[in-house]
Amino acid sequence: MWQTQRGITFTSPERLVIYEVAESKNFTQLTPRDASGGGGKFTLRALFLDPRDGSEVRELTWTTSALDYSKIYATHDGHFLVRTGRVLRSYSPDFHEIASRSLPINTGNILDTVIVVPPGKVVFTEQVWFRGVYNPSRHEKNLIDADTLNDIPNPSPNDVALWADADDRFSELTGHPPRQLTFEEEQWKHFHDCAASAFVGVPARGDDPRSCKQLNLFTSDGRPWWHLEFRNEVPDREINGNTLVVVLAHFGADPFDLGRKPKPLQMAIYDLAQKTEKCSIDLTKMRYEENYDFAVSSEGLVAARLGKELSVYKP
Repeated sequence: MWQTQRGITFTSPERLVIYEVAESKNFTQLTPRDASGGGGKFTLRALFLDPRDGSEVRELTWTTSALDYSKIYATHDGHFLVRTGRVLRSYSPDFHEIASRSLPINTGNILDTVIVVPPGKVVFTEQVWFRGVYNPSRHEKNLIDADTLNDIPNPSPNDVALWADADDRFSELTGHPPRQLTFEEEQWKHFHDCAASAFVGVPARGDDPRSCKQLNLFTSDGRPWWHLEFRNEVPDREINGNTLVVVLAHFGADPFDLGRKPKPLQMAIYDLAQKTEKCSIDLTKMRYEENYDFAVSSEGLVAARLGKELSVYKP
């Protein structure tokens, strides 16, 4: 699992972080596992850059587990979260650790989720324990403060008002029923003609399992802003400020349900204030084994990693 734990994100307009889990080449002796679940053989390495000139600002590393998630999340005002296995840590813009929180121990049969709720001051955590393969035996959901990592006392729907997926993820809090999937949708796994939703000006990364070909955009007070229809499915998108980036992809036939990944076609970049498509980045020349990632800053910079190459654009 550790080979897939990598990414890029803007923690502020002046800071772009690139991170990945690496295996130590000098590891000679096992050490007791720490709270993350790691024993020193694997580390999460993060390189913080100035996106304006590519200069290195800071490098940080943390011990992590090879069998669990490792990720860095932007929260708000330059603050960020670091997940290393079973530990969450919050950091200030000047790289000082503010707080840490242990996640429930992974017994090997747990579905585990950490999501930064837009606009970034609240974090949603969810754990589902399974008895066997399909039978949930225990289910926990929490909203925690993105800085202190303490549980939010008496959470309300206002805490998730700008989270487009709140009804699906936390219907117990919003009071609205989650989206019900039809049999045909369950069978086909992705949903070409559905419509996703997002808020203009609210920073949010959306990995859409439905890969909707339509997107409804709303202002922060709920007024319709723009309706977009795409030529292909959109498995990934990100909004920050007035910039929207979507990845258009093609889902090939997968008759044996092998989980074949879609073929990325392009990253399309939109100006939400002007309601126009500004430009696009071609992804068709990427090899099958290569991966892509992208991030958007509040000032409209777009960072794109295609394979091993990182570029920063000002559309």
